[in-house]
Amino acid sequence: MLYRVRRVFPPEEWVCVVRLGFLATLVLVGSFLCARSALAEPSERAVQAGTSELDRDAAERKALGLKASGMSGERAARELRAARASVVTAVVALRRAGYGNKDVAAALSTFNLVDTDHQAATLQSAEVSADEIVAILKEGHSAFAPVLARALSKLKVDDAEIAKALRHNGYEPANIVHALEALGMDASDSAKALAQADYAPGKVALALKDSQHTATATAVALRATGLAQGAVVAALEEAGLSAKDIAKELRLQGNSFNQVAQALQATGYATTAIGQALKDAGADTQTQVAALRSVGTKGSELIAVLQAQKLAPAELGKVLLGAKLTPEAAIDAMRNAGMDWRSVIKALHGAGVRADLIAKSGKARRLDAGELVAGLAESGLATSELIAAVQAAKYSLRDIAWALRAGDVAPTEIALALKANGVKQADVTVTLHALKLSDEQIVAALKGADYPLASIASEITSQKLSLGKIAFVLKEAGSTCEALAEAFKANGVARGKIADALKQANCDALELARALFALGASRQDLAAELKRLNYDRTWVARALKTLGASASETAAIMRASRYSTGDAALALRLCELSAAAVSSALKSANFPQAEIKPALSYAGFKE
Repeated sequence: MLYRVRRVFPPEEWVCVVRLGFLATLVLVGSFLCARSALAEPSERAVQAGTSELDRDAAERKALGLKASGMSGERAARELRAARASVVTAVVALRRAGYGNKDVAAALSTFNLVDTDHQAATLQSAEVSADEIVAILKEGHSAFAPVLARALSKLKVDDAEIAKALRHNGYEPANIVHALEALGMDASDSAKALAQADYAPGKVALALKDSQHTATATAVALRATGLAQGAVVAALEEAGLSAKDIAKELRLQGNSFNQVAQALQATGYATTAIGQALKDAGADTQTQVAALRSVGTKGSELIAVLQAQKLAPAELGKVLLGAKLTPEAAIDAMRNAGMDWRSVIKALHGAGVRADLIAKSGKARRLDAGELVAGLAESGLATSELIAAVQAAKYSLRDIAWALRAGDVAPTEIALALKANGVKQADVTVTLHALKLSDEQIVAALKGADYPLASIASEITSQKLSLGKIAFVLKEAGSTCEALAEAFKANGVARGKIADALKQANCDALELARALFALGASRQDLAAELKRLNYDRTWVARALKTLGASASETAAIMRASRYSTGDAALALRLCELSAAAVSSALKSANFPQAEIKPALSYAGFKE
């Protein structure tokens, strides 16, 4: 064929033939493209024609049309791209046209955006919220929480908003913690973010726990959120974490028990819980007490801790004294903790405190003789030892005898014990009379105590009783001290002897003062009588106060009665006056100015 062509066309014309063929080919291709262009969609023709980028309004109108036609989001995205819409414009248009998150995610892929960070940045440029960014990216299979958190962080979204976005899209709190910590946050920052994302404290604690944080770290993180101490403890408990867990962790880290107690107190645990946690972490009782005292725990709170651990009273007493508390301080601590006197006495006696010291402390606190005797008896003291101790505390024989009878001690044993402690037969007889025993019972008791029968008969004969014993018998029969005083005065008995008789009848200072005052004695005379009868200075002050004396008058009367400045100050303080009131009264009574300040200190007032 070629040969024939060459024969038809000379060589010089061959070049022309080739050129004409090439031109014809170009014409055919051009004609094909023109025809195709005529059949193409308008959007595609615009691209081929090189028109400008589609604006947002036009893109939105186009997207609405595509949505109305039922076109999928992915195809709609392709159409918008073909129409020269930017990816941001396309996202805005699709969202306004009602396409969902899955469609928007597909659009990003259509525009060849596969990197999560770039996708997030594009969505932010399209004014998509952090919550919706996460939802769209999650639809696009970027479901790993740390990746989403990183993308939002690069967009300068704050920690709390990141946590909220993840929460609103169904991520668990523990996953959110992992995501936040992948951004370099510590447990405290993560806890704050979760709290700001409206997670309840208990959920925050559980999230930290599930993220393998220790109980200690979880407690510190909760405190960092600004929670009150009680709320921190409640959140830890909701997450199944206890003071015991924290205590054991801190001990494993090398912290002392004192440091453990400080940490638990700062967290907000109650003293009882701290004590139990220290015990669970290996602290013995003395160590617990030392650690609790190092954080300022009061004595009464220490008692509550030890009681909660079922410590026996004797062991409790040993612990308190071993912690360098004085017996007086230990008594106050146990009483303030709600312990009854019998338990207090057992604790002190079990710790080795002498019975007479226990009795004197009880007397100073106006302890009823029955409680004292019962407590000492339950501590194992013999009746004679018990009476000796109670007598040393200046309890009356009558009170002692009644207390013994309340403890079912037989009258004969009472008489023997009183006799063994040097009580005179007459006083024993009066004491037995005070128990409302019949003559026969009294005789049997005295005989059992080996008193001579003749003296027994003499003692129980009322005509042989002294004025004081008569007063005693009458008072035991129900007469008041005032009525006794009036009766004695009518019989010509001098006021001094009346006072003696009333005291022997066990009238207390207030009864005696009222009785003598009713006879016309002045308050000054009353103070002198009470002092002569060896009533305590405090009772003198109380008697004067009961009879209407002011603090200043009381101080003046006590000065006139030759009480020291210190005695006057103490008496006034025990009348429940303040330091300022006592000081003013002493000054008003002309006590030496130089003695007032030491007297206030002696009375127990702190500077």
